[in-house]
Amino acid sequence: MMPKNKVAVLYGAGGAVGSAVAHACAREGATLFLTGRHRAPVEAVAKEVNSAEVVMKLVSALLVAGVLVIAGATSTVTAQSSEAHTIVAPQEVTWGPAPDVLSAGAQAAVLFGDPSKEGLFVLRLKFPKGYRVAPHSHSVWEVVTVIAGTFRLGMGETADQSKTQALPAGSFFALIPGMTHYVFFDEDTVFQISTNGPWDLNYVNPKDDPRVKT
Repeated sequence: MMPKNKVAVLYGAGGAVGSAVAHACAREGATLFLTGRHRAPVEAVAKEVNSAEVVMKLVSALLVAGVLVIAGATSTVTAQSSEAHTIVAPQEVTWGPAPDVLSAGAQAAVLFGDPSKEGLFVLRLKFPKGYRVAPHSHSVWEVVTVIAGTFRLGMGETADQSKTQALPAGSFFALIPGMTHYVFFDEDTVFQISTNGPWDLNYVNPKDDPRVKT
């Protein structure tokens, strides 16, 4: 039998076999995740395996086509917090000035997390035609997806547009921390960075940093 304080995920818990297994596991003190194609029988089994009257909150999330219910020693089901997921439709993207480490004209939208802090973040950037970013590197992985336009990526400490690789919409690349590169944009371009912060941008030539006053 399943040891006490373990977790079991049972598919088809609303059927005869699934119900029997759920009861057996519950008797051993296991916490159960019960799923099934229909809500009512899964809920009934979840109530049966609890020895006392319990107020159960049904989780609205689905596992494939089944309903998720938790039954166990605590006899409680809790829904996932709304803070645990983020959904942003295209029309909901809020653009603003890009970080000041980039020269004027670039726009940015933080879709998830905080680029200035540790942890995962998603930053969307929009650069106009004619924009360029001088040779630089980052302290963290640079993981980029090109959404619109063309991202012209070059490698090395000397910017040369003739040596860049044209990456159209749909392209993806990932650069290791510390890899020096530069970028040119010959059309309006939107791309997205998804990585772990804190994010930074370190110019090879400090004079290229717009934060440096001349």
